[in-house]
Amino acid sequence: MIKYNDPSGLFVEVIQMDSDRKSHVLDRIQLPDKHDGLFNFKGHVTRLAIADIDGDGQNELLIPSFDAQLVPHLNVFKFNKVTNRFEPAHPSNENDPSESPK
Repeated sequence: MIKYNDPSGLFVEVIQMDSDRKSHVLDRIQLPDKHDGLFNFKGHVTRLAIADIDGDGQNELLIPSFDAQLVPHLNVFKFNKVTNRFEPAHPSNENDPSESPK
């Protein structure tokens, strides 16, 4: 993964190595915020992390950033095997009574 900032915004590119040992961009994610961020993940300060944070057996991308007012955000992306792209992860509302089936 590569995280970079250019005049059009903050991006993360996910690079994949194919069977011929050639690399290509699997996905390019534009973050909603313009400012790069750092966070402490398991005792290490980092700009990016990969971990299974929801316990489903699939790793998520954890990408910190700051908005225009310098409010920190932790962007979480999950890989969608159907679209072959990373998509924003949405928190589960299983403990929210307003989300129970009607």
